[in-house]
Amino acid sequence: HPRAVDEVHSTGHTASQETPDCLGMIDIDHFKSINDEYGHAAGDAVLAWIGRALRENCRAVDHMARWGGEEFAILMPGTNFQIALGIAERLRRKTEATILHYGSKEIRFTVSCGIVQSQPDATQLETLAEGDIALFAPTQQGGSRSTVSGDDCRIHKPSDANQSAECKPTTRAQP
Repeated sequence: HPRAVDEVHSTGHTASQETPDCLGMIDIDHFKSINDEYGHAAGDAVLAWIGRALRENCRAVDHMARWGGEEFAILMPGTNFQIALGIAERLRRKTEATILHYGSKEIRFTVSCGIVQSQPDATQLETLAEGDIALFAPTQQGGSRSTVSGDDCRIHKPSDANQSAECKPTTRAQP
């Protein structure tokens, strides 16, 4: 699964350059209930829709991958938090406004996004783990939110633009 992360690192672009990389982790909210209510083929249609929406809403330089189950990862090289959040929010809003027609069924679904900025001293696995942590807050708060994690952390949801969450700077255990 870390193919997208490996691909960017193999191009020579690293977080130590002037503009760091950002990683976006995306989770389809309540995906199990989609499979349970509409069937696994409908769940597959939702996954395919998300894949198309990622391609349409991300930049040519971004690397996207299905991370597993209902999670996706976007590696955004040379990207600050504001741009990464804009990409995540564009996808989140588009998903929230979509009704997927599957046979005679209409399926509504949302996504949550966690954004983390890679650190020069972090391994790829540490960055991915921090992306999962960034994704945890919005999924635990009901979904359809985007979280920016690190020194500056915010939870974004259009219905409550002033909602916020407290985050602390990332610290890593030294070996």
